[in-house]
Amino acid sequence: MSLIMAVAYLNLCECGKHGNIVFADGSKTQNFCSKEVARQELEKGLEEKKLTQLEADVVKSQLDQACKLASSEASASLVASLVSELENFTASCLEGTETNHPWVM
Repeated sequence: MSLIMAVAYLNLCECGKHGNIVFADGSKTQNFCSKEVARQELEKGLEEKKLTQLEADVVKSQLDQACKLASSEASASLVASLVSELENFTASCLEGTETNHPWVM
């Protein structure tokens, strides 16, 4: 005999750098870009009784394994900023307009 039931889980986007937590009732947390905020959302879900402690432990384990998710909001912002700067630099190099940038040797 099989028993199927809904449980809470970590839902990451394809890039793995942001996501949310989906609770058994189908509701979701706000989107987050760091493990720090994800853990805050998880604690909030526990306080609101949207998941059990066992489910929270499983989601915490999923968070620990989410290697592309930044550890904090500060590091998520830094990575996003660096990626944006690198994309802009690359585009200007391809267009031939970048000549005086600290990354150019």
